[in-house]
Parts: sequence; C-alpha cells; structure tokens
Amino acid sequence: MDVRQVKSKIALSWSGGKDSCFALQELTNQGFEVSCLVTTAPKETGVTFAHGERIELIEAHKEGL
Repeated sequence: MDVRQVKSKIALSWSGGKDSCFALQELTNQGFEVSCLVTTAPKETGVTFAHGERIELIEAHKEGL
C-alpha cells in the first residue's frame, strides 16, 4: 500500500534547523500534508533543546504551514 493513499495528517518533529526544514519540504513535495510541528522546550528557559531557538520563533514557523 502506498502510504500517500492514506488520508491522515502528519506531525513533524521540528527543531527549526535545516534538517527539519528539508524534511518538511520533502514531505510537501511528495504530496503529504504536514498538519503540525512538534518540538520540545522547557518552560524555564523558553528555548528549544536542539538549537536554542526561542519558542516564539518556533511558534511563528507553524504559521507558515
């Protein structure tokens, strides 16, 4: 079965870095629908573990979906 035939949305692990940007582009180019970006950031610091991005910037990324 071709996974693109399944009518489900994809949640993408998102760091804000080039690899997650590339993954988003590839999924989109292949016809997948990415419905949300998933990242982790402690409340105490408000920045992501992967790249130290401010959570406000990561939230702005989702507006571009």
